[in-house]
Amino acid sequence: MVLILDSDTLEGLGLEFTIHKYQPEEEVTQVRTVAQANERVASVGIEAISLIVVDIHLDDEDVLDFVEDIRKAKYKGKVLAVTSLRSSAQFKRAMNLNIDAYILKDDFLEEMKLAWQKIENGQKYYSSDLVGEISGMEEEEVILSRFTRRELEVLYRIGAGDENEAVAKNCHISDGTVKKHMSNISNKVDCGRRQLVIFAYRNQQRIADKLKIGPQKRVRIQ
Repeated sequence: MVLILDSDTLEGLGLEFTIHKYQPEEEVTQVRTVAQANERVASVGIEAISLIVVDIHLDDEDVLDFVEDIRKAKYKGKVLAVTSLRSSAQFKRAMNLNIDAYILKDDFLEEMKLAWQKIENGQKYYSSDLVGEISGMEEEEVILSRFTRRELEVLYRIGAGDENEAVAKNCHISDGTVKKHMSNISNKVDCGRRQLVIFAYRNQQRIADKLKIGPQKRVRIQ
């Protein structure tokens, strides 16, 4: 039996249709909440379920808590997660819970085909786009950890669209000090001014979190 946990009925039907392509003889049941999923598992027995497909993002519910609970209950079947959002924290937690496949809805049909081939052979499948993006996010987090607080303040103002004169004014430092900080920051990021502006813009919220300051109005990078 295949259990699908997805609050969107149409998406659930799409998942059911896709599952039947690969396992036409398998019974497929769709539920919309974690409570319904727990009821179904209890009624049929956990050993009767060969595959659980979950949408990671359900309103006001932590689906990964459900996955963790069934793992603790000695569930030995496969778990396939689908998501429309890219979250490094949830992705890492999913891997820690030994989820067999983690795919993006952006390119669902192709991803599902690849995932199915892998999990049928006892392998794992994680969306390459997501793995690459998370790796990039982690790399940028490492880069940000190299900066002093003052360098982060300067970088934050750059991300907000300030030129050097405005950075100096907002950070209460001289133009010469701004240039010195900019040189140090550029060396740590290993890029030119244009790339540095883009880096600062992309990471402004992270920088704000590190500085414990509220969001500022940002200019759009052309």
